[in-house]
Amino acid sequence: MSAEEEVVEAGEAGEEEPKPFPIVVKYCKVCNLPPEYCRYGDKFDQCLPWLAANAPDVLTDEEKAGIDMEKLSVEVEEEKKPAEPEVKLLPGGKKKKVVKAAKEVIISVSTRNKKKFITTIKGLEMFDIKPKEAAKTIAKKLGTGASINGNPPALDIQGDVSYDAAEVVRDKFKVPEDAIFFLRDGEKEEAF
Repeated sequence: MSAEEEVVEAGEAGEEEPKPFPIVVKYCKVCNLPPEYCRYGDKFDQCLPWLAANAPDVLTDEEKAGIDMEKLSVEVEEEKKPAEPEVKLLPGGKKKKVVKAAKEVIISVSTRNKKKFITTIKGLEMFDIKPKEAAKTIAKKLGTGASINGNPPALDIQGDVSYDAAEVVRDKFKVPEDAIFFLRDGEKEEAF
């Protein structure tokens, strides 16, 4: 019997190949990689408790032995608890969920004409900085024009002075370095 005849006989028997199904891939909550690739990432030590709880078949026996089971049970319990939103009571007994915005200053640069730029700073009001004061101080320090636009107020500065503006916001207004971000191509980057 040749190979062609075997293929024909298998097809005639009515055996169908199983249809492909959508594969659900789990991703590590620490490094955002599939569990099989966590060991190649730079945060593998931090991934171990998550891997032990969610993908134990990926770990070797040595890695399983190195995990502190008490820490694991605490971390798994913390993952299950959803964050409860803060509720504010309004007159008449109504409840309003309060969403806390992240305290951050966002600095972006946009093009006005072909070669002219405008640096925009948003979020200063989160740190109780008065917009008029900020505009005056930054304009003086950087030697440019500055104005206040919109509600919530955004500070517009003439020219591409994003790095200098970040330093002034940090030094003069005492905004923490980890709260200052640049907005480049729709993505936030840390300023420092």
